[in-house]
Amino acid sequence: MSASFRSSFRRLLVGLLCFVACYAVCTARDKYSHVQVGDTIPQFEVRLIDGTLMRSADMVAGVTVLIFFDTQCYDCRRELPILERLYAEYGGCGVRFLAISRSDAADAVSRYWADNALTLPVAADPERRVYRRFAQRMVPRVYVVGRDGVVVAQYHTKARRRALRKVLTQQLAQHTPS
Repeated sequence: MSASFRSSFRRLLVGLLCFVACYAVCTARDKYSHVQVGDTIPQFEVRLIDGTLMRSADMVAGVTVLIFFDTQCYDCRRELPILERLYAEYGGCGVRFLAISRSDAADAVSRYWADNALTLPVAADPERRVYRRFAQRMVPRVYVVGRDGVVVAQYHTKARRRALRKVLTQQLAQHTPS
C-alpha cells in the first residue's frame, strides 16, 4: 500500500468516525428528560414573581422559550445572561420567554434577578412540581415550544445561542402570515 493511500484511508476513517459521533450526539434522547423534541408539553401553572399566573395552555398562542435553572448553578449563571439577550431580541417579536427556578424560593429568585439586572419573566418552583413534569435532573434546561404546544428544540447544560436564534427565526417564519 502506498503512503498516500494509507493517508487518504486514515482521513476517510477519521471523518467517518467524526460523523458517527456527531450523529449520535445530535440524535440521542436526553435520558433525564421526560419531555423530548416532538412531545406536547405537560399541563402546568406557575405564579410569576410579579404575581401573574402562567399556564402551559397560554403557550399555545405563540412560540415559547421555557427555561429551567437554579441560581446556585454555575452553568445557569453563565447561560441566563445569554438568554436575557435573546429575550431582548425576540421578546417583542411574538416569542414568549418563561424562566422557572427549579429549587429556589421566590425571594431568592427576586434578589438574584435584581442583582443581575435580569428582566426575563420568572417563577419560583421550590418544590420542583413543574420541573419534575419535564425532567429528573440537570439545569440549565431550555425547551422551545411551538405554537401547537409541541417541543421543537431542547437544550440542557448549554443553550447554543446561534442554534436557538435559528430555531426561533424558523418558528416565527412558519407562523407569520404572508
